[in-house]
Amino acid sequence: GRTREQRSIARRIVAAIAVAGLLVVSGGGSVVSGAEQAPDSSDVVLVLDYSASILNDAQNRARFAGALERMDDRVDELSPELVKGDTTVSLVQFASEARDYEGCTDLQLLDNPEAVATFADCLRSLGEAYRNGLSPGLEDAIGIDTNYVEAMEQGAEHLPTDSVRPTMLLFTDGRHDGGGAP
Repeated sequence: GRTREQRSIARRIVAAIAVAGLLVVSGGGSVVSGAEQAPDSSDVVLVLDYSASILNDAQNRARFAGALERMDDRVDELSPELVKGDTTVSLVQFASEARDYEGCTDLQLLDNPEAVATFADCLRSLGEAYRNGLSPGLEDAIGIDTNYVEAMEQGAEHLPTDSVRPTMLLFTDGRHDGGGAP
């Protein structure tokens, strides 16, 4: 097994990769012979694990919350670049069941600073949900086990079959604590 420090570094790297992935897939137009080329279309889904193995561990959920807070800061900071990319972003929350995070799906960022601000707000809200830990309302909505299958199926609903650059990022602690989850 890895040490606590190695796991922490790995989680920070995952957060950095996620933001970098958004920038790459949003890849603002490039200049070609004095004319601006339209950016490639991208669809990005962040699928976030809210199972008991994360939410009942204060240190672990603080790491997840911190990663999302750093991502929302970067989204705010990079808003001018993100609006140049033809990227659609969706956020999915899962445990035993998966659900779209309300108001945080199919956010079209191209020329839409409001959608970029909404994306950052969604990341903040999801980070706060990690900080708060397991609550009866969240448990009732999505359960406490880990169901990767439903999580990826729900995320895939936001990746059109004709997507030029479909990307799904799964945020999890890797623990399959499922009583009956596939």
